[in-house]
Parts: sequence; structure tokens; C-alpha cells
Amino acid sequence: MNVTIWHNGACSKSNAALAYLEEKKLNINILNYLEDTPSVEEIEDFLKLSGMKAKELFRSSEALYEELNISTIVDEKELIALLNAHATLIQRPVIITKDAAVLARPFSKLSALI
Repeated sequence: MNVTIWHNGACSKSNAALAYLEEKKLNINILNYLEDTPSVEEIEDFLKLSGMKAKELFRSSEALYEELNISTIVDEKELIALLNAHATLIQRPVIITKDAAVLARPFSKLSALI
């Protein structure tokens, strides 16, 4: 199985998800999303596959979330553009396969996907 992970090596949950994928001996594409930000199209594809809304992908605990007043924004395209412009606001770990995708929070969502 081919799988992509939007990974942050400084995040324990992201590292745990990567270790789980490696343990399953999958073909893993690691996207260090803070260095190589997902495109608007990639974010849209993830949201479509996962069934999530853009607002659910934000790290609302970040100061930048409050500074940009994201809680008041309802337009999906505007939210997706903000995720693209500010990768630090993207929740992790994001796991994507050909047919499905999850934000692996809680971790059980990852095991259900694989």
C-alpha cells in the first residue's frame, strides 16, 4: 500500500504515526510539510478524501490562529488558502492513501485506515 504522511519530525504524534506506518512495511512518502507546504490542491484533495472541513485541520491552539481571527472565517477557500500560507497551523499527522485520508487524532483513526 502506498501512503503519504504530512510529517513534522518535532512532533511526537507525527513520529508515532510514521513508526506505525514503517512497522506495517508500507511504501511511505514523507512530506515534511513545514518545509514543503502542501499546495491548495493537495489540501483540497485531503479534505475531500477525509470528509473534513478546512477548519477542522487547523491547530487552533497556535497564537497565529487567534492573530488571524480564523475562528470567524467560514469561507472554505479562504481557510484552505490560510492553511497553504501558514503550514504551522496544519494539524498532524495527516495520512493519505489512494482512496482515503485521515487526521490521525486520535491515533485509532490511523489504525482504522491501514
